Amino acid sequence: MSQSTVTVQYTAGQTAGNLNVVVVGWNDSSAQISSVTDTDGNAYQLAVGPAVLAEGVSQAIYFAPNISATGSANAVTVAFDSEAAYPDIRILEYSAIDPVNPVDAAIGATGNSATTSSGALMTTAARDLLVGANTVQTAITGPGNGFTARLWTSPDGDIAEDQFVTATGSYSADAPLWNAGGWVMQMVAFRAAGQANSNPTPNPAPAPNPTPNSSSGTYTIPSTRTVTWQGNVGVKGGIPNRTTIYTTLSPSGGSDLSAIQNALQSCPANQVVMLNPGTYNMDSSLDWQNVNDGVVLRGSVDGNGVPTTQLIWSDGCIYMRSYFNENMLTEDNSVNLSADTVKGSNTIYLASVPSWIQPGQLYILDQLDDPSLVVNNGEESAASYREIMGAGARGMAQMVKVVSTSSNSITVEAPINYVFQTAFTAQITKGGYDTASNNPRRNCGVENLYMTASYSDGNTRFIRLENCDGCWVKNVQLYNQPGGIGILGDFCYRCEMRDSYINASQLYDGGEGYGIALYDVCSGCLIENNILEHLHVALQVNYGSSGNVYGYNYEKSGYPDAQQDPAIDSHGTHPMMNLFEGNYCEDKVLFDFIHGSGSHETVFRNRVMGWQPTNGYDQEAVEICEYNRHCNIVGNILGTVGVHNIYNLIAPDPSYTGSTLAIYVLGYSNVGYDDAATCDVLRADNYNTVNGAIPASESISNQALPNSLYLTGKPAFFNSLPWPAFDPNNPSGALLTNIPAGYRYVNGHPPQ
Repeated sequence: MSQSTVTVQYTAGQTAGNLNVVVVGWNDSSAQISSVTDTDGNAYQLAVGPAVLAEGVSQAIYFAPNISATGSANAVTVAFDSEAAYPDIRILEYSAIDPVNPVDAAIGATGNSATTSSGALMTTAARDLLVGANTVQTAITGPGNGFTARLWTSPDGDIAEDQFVTATGSYSADAPLWNAGGWVMQMVAFRAAGQANSNPTPNPAPAPNPTPNSSSGTYTIPSTRTVTWQGNVGVKGGIPNRTTIYTTLSPSGGSDLSAIQNALQSCPANQVVMLNPGTYNMDSSLDWQNVNDGVVLRGSVDGNGVPTTQLIWSDGCIYMRSYFNENMLTEDNSVNLSADTVKGSNTIYLASVPSWIQPGQLYILDQLDDPSLVVNNGEESAASYREIMGAGARGMAQMVKVVSTSSNSITVEAPINYVFQTAFTAQITKGGYDTASNNPRRNCGVENLYMTASYSDGNTRFIRLENCDGCWVKNVQLYNQPGGIGILGDFCYRCEMRDSYINASQLYDGGEGYGIALYDVCSGCLIENNILEHLHVALQVNYGSSGNVYGYNYEKSGYPDAQQDPAIDSHGTHPMMNLFEGNYCEDKVLFDFIHGSGSHETVFRNRVMGWQPTNGYDQEAVEICEYNRHCNIVGNILGTVGVHNIYNLIAPDPSYTGSTLAIYVLGYSNVGYDDAATCDVLRADNYNTVNGAIPASESISNQALPNSLYLTGKPAFFNSLPWPAFDPNNPSGALLTNIPAGYRYVNGHPPQ
């Protein structure tokens, strides 16, 4: 049933001065709430939401403090901007709530699982009423732990529940479901009024429980541990195919740098500087700072799509950048949040909205380190750029793009990844450039180039994207890079590095010989369909980067300097909420503690061998070091038949050595160990070669894994290849050529 207006009446007369709470749920993702009103003329405010699950579940919670009452039964009307599917309106009334400033904190989350959870918030008042509510696709089986069900709707199967708490702390609302399905769960903490014996009294009383039918469903990682990657990573709308050629260049026989540089700087927006086949000599950096938005540097390719434009570098790199200024990362260029963020929301409330916050610009959302989760410094010292600039240790962060502003808030394009808390001085800061006078580099691309270096330098990033928004690197081949990083993004938003091949490095010491890396608060970036060979670290996420995806890449023959070096590495303080999906890796997945902690990383449907014959150092499939919390290892195929002989080693087990051949190594580091890194890792539906099966402890019984956590369906670049690429229930079918990068490596051309 769809309705554009819904009216619900209180069952008895109300009491002036009380608090009204209205939970609005509906089963689609398109309708929006236009208004919430009642017949007594009370003014309703939004407490949390609207939260929207793409599968078609939405919810928001409104409140009216210090209500007036006429004595007759009050009726609440919710109006939508279009017909909403199956609206479920729940109305409650509470006494003894602060009449002036009732909301202490609010939080919400979405997900698709058998348990709904709002996520945790930190209360600041000594005595709070916690009101939780959900809207679900299936049906609940009861209230959450410690909560009382006040309204339990039928046939919708949604709940409104509450709990009164008498101490500040971390609280969340949850409610179990009869079976897995999509859901939104939110909780609002209301301050009790400052008088004795004023525990809030609910109206109405608890309702009886319905009995839904059980069924199987799709397994879902709890939403508190993940973010919505789908629709929020990579170049928005996909990489455009620029068709207007501004100029076409050919090799000169001497230095070609100036000709290419001048062409780029003269090129109009959204046009192409084309390079004919041949060898171009480059003796300094190609700088994008004064280039128009949308400009593409494009080489030529043969019939198999292999680049035939070769750039030979005796010095320098490609430096796609805006106007980075580290002074923009100071406290003076920041503004405090006025309320904790809501994970999954797009709204950030600020103490003020200064003129330098403008739509279209990039900003850093961060907070001072929460010592219960974030550890700055690890086996070696480290600091976030914000700490270097005197703003305090702020390892956990997100790059956000503002789409609109109001007098006290901003709306950002992508949902917020975490609950950034005012208790830890959460702030919005200029995104590494002066947002009042400059812009990020927007929608520029590098395509179809072969690049090699005749010099060595461990600090060179061969292709560097800095302060970029929606830029890309596509179909480049890097051979024998100078020694630092092949492709680097830092302070970037929704950039894309894809379809490329990075092979070998001039140098391999610490911090050298990396493939593709995201540093310094990159968010929403997509690293997809690349080949990475003979590198110290193939794929890395670093220093506050969050909400990125590394999908369907092929890594082989990692180069060890003192131990097995990883195919995938979460590194530095404090990457979080990144997804590693569908990759084929010879070397291990590593969440290290070298420069500090990380959290909420997800490894999904990968084939990880964890071994290569040319390496004599430690060879495990998955290593999660201490202070890497809330990580998810789901649906993978792990290990090498006839090589690995231990399911897992958990710190501080002293039998762990450099020659240990284990599927999992959990909780160790060179400076200690951490039980929490072991206890809170989620392992589900992973096949391993030691057991030769999915262990019972990891079974998801009759539930099915989703095909992808970021793609809506089989991507076009797979063509005729199987989808999904890897299935833990069919380990023998997990072939290298199941992913396009592996197919390209074996056959020399993309799949047809």
